[in-house]
Amino acid sequence: MAKFHAPVIQDNPSGWGPCAVPEKFKDMPYQPFSKGDRLGKVADWTGTFFLSSSDIYRYIEQP
Repeated sequence: MAKFHAPVIQDNPSGWGPCAVPEKFKDMPYQPFSKGDRLGKVADWTGTFFLSSSDIYRYIEQP
């Protein structure tokens, strides 16, 4: 049977969240964001240049 090892939990008595910032994130800039922020459109040009032969005739009416 597999053994379960409990993870190490950081206790922060002075607030919410971790006590310290990990070294790999120490000098990384932070950009706040919101779910309501508008993003630019994603460009996808693959459909205009790389059509397969089955896609070319997809919307043509057949007798």
